[in-house]
Amino acid sequence: MASEDEVNCQPIDMSLPSGEPLDLTGSWEGNDLGPYQLRQFGDCLWWVGQNNILSVLFFGHLRTDFTVRGRWATIAASDHDVGGTRNSADLYVGSGVLVLDVVVGEDGTNADVSLTRTAIIDSPDFGPGYEYGVTTWTRVDDTPDHPIPGT
Repeated sequence: MASEDEVNCQPIDMSLPSGEPLDLTGSWEGNDLGPYQLRQFGDCLWWVGQNNILSVLFFGHLRTDFTVRGRWATIAASDHDVGGTRNSADLYVGSGVLVLDVVVGEDGTNADVSLTRTAIIDSPDFGPGYEYGVTTWTRVDDTPDHPIPGT
């Protein structure tokens, strides 16, 4: 198994109760109301998320126990107060390791999958008392099969 820092995507066999393979590719929304674009290649998961304060980048690996573990980083989208510190435009804000559970809803389909944060680790860049606010992500489209142009 590759570490969360390696871009070494491997096929992964993860079927949902509906029988379809798990596919996290698509448009999602965090409970911060920010839009997120996710792209899954085998066991690799990339995403970019944005709200009016931050841009969040993530790369991680899916595991067969329906968890995701990877590294994230954020930069301030503009001159905002983030975590009690005033940041000039485009200033790096923080990074760390994010652990997620892939939660399969009652229908057992890709359209019914959500992500829940279970841990955030190694985030010294955020000051004491700062709580990374996004804890859940839900799919906002129901077409997880997004072809890549030119493939």
